[in-house]
Amino acid sequence: MKFCLALKGNYGVCSSFLSKLEKGNQVTASIKRNKKFHLPSEKAPVIMIANGTGIASFIAMIGKNKNSTLFWGGRSKGSFDLYQPFTEKAPLLHIHLAISREQQKRYVQDKIWDQRIAIAYALEKGEHLMIYGSISMMNSVLDTLEKIADHKLPIPLNHFEQQVQVLTVCY
Repeated sequence: MKFCLALKGNYGVCSSFLSKLEKGNQVTASIKRNKKFHLPSEKAPVIMIANGTGIASFIAMIGKNKNSTLFWGGRSKGSFDLYQPFTEKAPLLHIHLAISREQQKRYVQDKIWDQRIAIAYALEKGEHLMIYGSISMMNSVLDTLEKIADHKLPIPLNHFEQQVQVLTVCY
């Protein structure tokens, strides 16, 4: 089994543990399903928003739902190279990369604002937005979505959150 691991200091219990493993070590693990964070259907368009290794949760979903949009933020274009083979398997996937440490700093919320008309239209049509990644990214994205709702929609963002159209898992 292959997996992605981000180790930033001594913050993550699992990532710290896994980073110390050596080739050939065995690990017993289980999967805890998040019943609130899943595709609404395999055919419904979904907007997936992630930064860093938050994309890992969407990799499997991309394979099941080929009519989706991915906004992903990373430090460099090279950061995305690890995930690109998986995203190439979904021919209808629209990808918006936000690179924060190269020539022009762009963040996920900047890319979302660039696509504000499409985002507003997607919310109005009942499409789902799924956010997975850091809490600071989530907060910035939610602020941007709130601005989009205020400027482009007659309905506030919290309506879409209450309708479970906006789903988040952040750390």
